[in-house]
Amino acid sequence: MSVIKEYRTASEVVGPLMIVEQVNNVSYNELVEIQLHNGEIRRGQVLE
Repeated sequence: MSVIKEYRTASEVVGPLMIVEQVNNVSYNELVEIQLHNGEIRRGQVLE
């Protein structure tokens, strides 16, 4: 079962890295989807 969480706390983008603040209950290597302002979906993973 997957749980959808939405965060609007991205504070910085540096190259391929996105810093998202105030995130709870995520684990290293967890897969994520990021929706851009234009609606495009990008995939990523939790590094820390």
